[in-house]
Amino acid sequence: MQLKKCRNEARELRELAKRSEERVIKLEELQRASSRESEAELKAKMDLVSQKEAAIAALSTPIIAVHEGVLVLPLIGTLDDLRAANLTQSLLDEIQASRAQHAIVDLTGVPALDLQGARHLLRLAQAVRLLGAQVLLCGLRPQVAQALVGVDVELGSLRTARSLQEALRYFQHSQAGGSRSG
Repeated sequence: MQLKKCRNEARELRELAKRSEERVIKLEELQRASSRESEAELKAKMDLVSQKEAAIAALSTPIIAVHEGVLVLPLIGTLDDLRAANLTQSLLDEIQASRAQHAIVDLTGVPALDLQGARHLLRLAQAVRLLGAQVLLCGLRPQVAQALVGVDVELGSLRTARSLQEALRYFQHSQAGGSRSG
């Protein structure tokens, strides 16, 4: 009788262990499925954030063709490494695509510039000149001018204007003068 009772208990324990293993397997499967769903949802959200960041970056640095051969890049806010790289690439691409001869970088919306931002701005101007276009900075605030001077680079070839209107007049006169003498 004792032996039979022990065998029954052993069988019941094996069945209980088997059911427990099945539950563990099922829970692990549910956890993996939940993890896959969470990862997919997170990836979708990250993709959406990336798309929105790209849209914001494009909107924050529009390049406007204001006249034949003249582009304006109005800047607002700070100029960090990523933004500087993006706007430089965008401006160079637009200069090449439109065959623009002039690029006006309007800094009216830039309240201050650190040393790194000033370097980015000067590299932008150099890259524009390498494509055969003139660059003109306008709307400089005193803090921005001080940052540019602080870079300790020869600024003689850098053209500036007080306002966007003055910059546009400069290029209109230079085009009119160029067409009369050509």
